[in-house]
Amino acid sequence: MRPGLLILVALLLAGCAAPGPAPDAPAHVELFHELCALSNWNLSGETCSIHASPNDSPSKAEIDLAVNPRDPLNVVVGSKDLDRKASDCVWAVPQVSTDGGKTWATQYIGGDKASRQADPTNPLFLWDCVTDPILVFDNDGILYYGLQAYNSQARGPQCPQEALTQVINTVSPIGNPARGCGSSFYLATSADGGRTWPNDRIKLMALGDGGAVFHDYPRMVLNPKTGTVSTVWNAITTAGANAYVVSTRDQGQSVTQPTVVSDQDAATTTIFASGFAADAEGTVYMTVDLVPTQELAMGNPGPRTVYLATSTDDSATFGGFTKMFEVTNINCPLANSKFRCGTSIELAADVGKGPYAGRLYAVWDDGRNQNQSDILASWSTDHGATWSSPVLVNQDHGANDQWMARVKVGLDGAVHVLFMDRSYDPGNKLYGATHAWSVDGGAHWQQQRLTTALSDGDLGVHQGGFPFIGDYVGIDVAGDQGQHVYLGWPETVTGKAEIAVAHVMKAT
Repeated sequence: MRPGLLILVALLLAGCAAPGPAPDAPAHVELFHELCALSNWNLSGETCSIHASPNDSPSKAEIDLAVNPRDPLNVVVGSKDLDRKASDCVWAVPQVSTDGGKTWATQYIGGDKASRQADPTNPLFLWDCVTDPILVFDNDGILYYGLQAYNSQARGPQCPQEALTQVINTVSPIGNPARGCGSSFYLATSADGGRTWPNDRIKLMALGDGGAVFHDYPRMVLNPKTGTVSTVWNAITTAGANAYVVSTRDQGQSVTQPTVVSDQDAATTTIFASGFAADAEGTVYMTVDLVPTQELAMGNPGPRTVYLATSTDDSATFGGFTKMFEVTNINCPLANSKFRCGTSIELAADVGKGPYAGRLYAVWDDGRNQNQSDILASWSTDHGATWSSPVLVNQDHGANDQWMARVKVGLDGAVHVLFMDRSYDPGNKLYGATHAWSVDGGAHWQQQRLTTALSDGDLGVHQGGFPFIGDYVGIDVAGDQGQHVYLGWPETVTGKAEIAVAHVMKAT
């Protein structure tokens, strides 16, 4: 995500209701164990997590991850990769494993920089930057990767630099570090688990010039009932923002026209989408923040309430805007650090057949505990009409920060959350990764430390040049009993941001 648009993420604010008590021991304990024999960090001090980025790069930040449901040893992880073989900016460089994380191979969607720039027929020929990785497998093992492309000034259509500066500065006073213009979304598909990405399967989803419209902050979901894969992102203009949704119903051979998600007063309200999920009945859910455009332009986020928009027609239309709950943004940058962060809501649905089937979960980082960042969870048993009181996910509820959570539910009904965790450092600066899970519908949580060494988030680098490790991390669960849990996050134990992955197995 572009730095000037940070304030839109931070708009997910408000409220002072206290979370539930710190989780105690659940009545039923389900254990998950890291496969530490896979660790390949060598001299970095890591003993269990996996180094999943063999290519040379100054920084790999902002991680997403997907596991093939037909082959739980096939896992693919993407990042905002500054690999100079790929681009002078940032690019989509998925890392692919077919042995559960033991070994990894690097791919370049659209080819590397030299091959793209030599081929005007390449669908990504015009673009310098592809950012914000978002991935999902469908039930047939087809892999989808959303490509947020921007900066086509070098070889593509021109647009005034002043236009882009205007939109960024209207959204946020942070300013504009952009090098050029243009902003579009593509959908890439791979039929072989991420090993190849044919150019004829890279489809344009939406165009933006980077001035009048800048596309940003995607999420992607598989509708388990229909097989449709939908991507949501935020189209940001000087007048505010609306959520765009584009779907493919034929496994990436074609895409729909964008669905624009707006409320009845779209002229005065900005809609910023965050969480995205679909249940077994085919209902698709989206968390949105409704922000008066006047307040957005003033750079004054104020208190905010999170709403839920729903689609019962396979992402063709969204409506509802049902109030969910209030959240409180975390202080960014976090204490003792310079890297960017934000507050966002993540969603997941239980599509299995267990006792909590159909339950919808929301997880987010929240600053209501005297401005410390905690991970909170809430759930709905009535398709999002009502939500439980928030429950504390992390076990530390003191002076250390936990943030950047992502959630996924296995077919066994276990809810898994990955988050970055400073409770391992008494100085509340260095972070590790923590895996938390609940087997009783979110009421109680267990957790395990995934990292041995600790990371300094200020060592990560955004393509804009400032300290950055990402706005989200990756998590997925595979197996008919939720046996395989994969978690991906940025680590800086080698002195620069790299992709770390943990392969966690359910105890049998």
